[in-house]
Amino acid sequence: MIEFISSSDGHILTKSYSIYTGIKGVESKSNYYPSALISGGSLGEHGCLHIAKGYEWDGATGYPDVVQIIRASLVHDALYDLIREGVLNKKHRKKADKLFRKICLEDGMGKWEAWRVYSAVRLFGWKAL
Repeated sequence: MIEFISSSDGHILTKSYSIYTGIKGVESKSNYYPSALISGGSLGEHGCLHIAKGYEWDGATGYPDVVQIIRASLVHDALYDLIREGVLNKKHRKKADKLFRKICLEDGMGKWEAWRVYSAVRLFGWKAL
């Protein structure tokens, strides 16, 4: 469960959140603390993503921010931030997109709808990078 508040620009994490992503291959040997994840956020070289309190994200682009997608959009946006900042190689984009779909399913989204939103991030996500 994530804790956040919504604003006119998106959402702000009010409690730190960690998740095992399975994404390894951080470009740095030590944990990296990019500005995008706020001081204290990191992606360990073993694939654990830590998103610090205060992280801001805009939710799911082109989709309502319903409970079945909000956590997925948080993790996905944080991973895309890491790709943009060069912490992760662009080859990890597909893994980030698959994790997005997995989290949507875990949070109660139907299989067809999860496939639809996954297809949208596969088709258009490159624009965010």
